[in-house]
Amino acid sequence: MTRALFLGRFQPLHLGHLKIIRQALKEVDELIIVIGSAQESHTAENPFSADERTEMIEKTLREEKIENCQIIPVEDINDDDRYVTHVEAIVPEFDKVYAAENPVTAKLFSQQGYPVWTCKRIAPYESTKVRTLMRKADQQWKKLVPPAAVKIIQAIEGEKRIQGITEPR
Repeated sequence: MTRALFLGRFQPLHLGHLKIIRQALKEVDELIIVIGSAQESHTAENPFSADERTEMIEKTLREEKIENCQIIPVEDINDDDRYVTHVEAIVPEFDKVYAAENPVTAKLFSQQGYPVWTCKRIAPYESTKVRTLMRKADQQWKKLVPPAAVKIIQAIEGEKRIQGITEPR
């Protein structure tokens, strides 16, 4: 059995993430979705909590009838030398890594001998763009996010939350 990691912050989950999940599951038997920066929430870059992101992913996978996935939040430790070991201690063994266009993550895991597939961003599906549209109250963001995640974001007033957060300078 082959198992892979898919690392991302999922702030929020969008249709590009969903496409990568589907692609990965064509190549491996099981996918561990690692929610990075799990300790972060209510900031411009990380407006949603780990629990909220987990719920977005779980409900989307259920709605899309996608199986063979585990979702594991992982807090940052801000130590590149120990990061891979930190992740390995939290998640089950894995054979491959899918890293959302993040050169640092790709480098760290490849240095430890893992094959890394760096996922190119799939335009127009980018979390930054989704958050920007939400901040502007542009309802086009809903076209970039799976319906189950849209429902959760609306239920927690995520758009209002993002509009109330001051962006970093």
